[in-house]
Amino acid sequence: MKKYRLVFVLSILFLGVIKLTASEYEQVRKAPRVHVPVWQSFALSEVELTDSYFKKAMDLHKGYLLSLDVDRLIPHVRRSVGLQGKGDNYGGWEKHGGCTYGHYMSACAMMYASTGEKALLDKLNYEEFYKLKYCSTVVYMVPRA
Repeated sequence: MKKYRLVFVLSILFLGVIKLTASEYEQVRKAPRVHVPVWQSFALSEVELTDSYFKKAMDLHKGYLLSLDVDRLIPHVRRSVGLQGKGDNYGGWEKHGGCTYGHYMSACAMMYASTGEKALLDKLNYEEFYKLKYCSTVVYMVPRA
């Protein structure tokens, strides 16, 4: 009989603990949920690299972007609107004309956002490219016989 009484008392205690846990769960479940973002976006201009491996890598990439000649990236665009190319392209992937100029513009835009260097903005505002854009609009608007 003592054995059954012990089992009964332990069962009551166990159910009480479960009920307590369940009531705490209900309180937490009914609490208002507040969304706290794990991350937040930020502008590239808000990040400043100090003298480190990353700063050296960024400077190396910036130098490479500034070393490229835009006229050599877009000769196929000039030829497509009937103009003479100002020079040969870089070869390789660009041998038959490609999309490197678009990638180049994106890289210059991000680097300009990071550094604020005017030379990169000048590369982005390349006047000749806007002339070509106008020429391509005119060429495609003229009906072909």
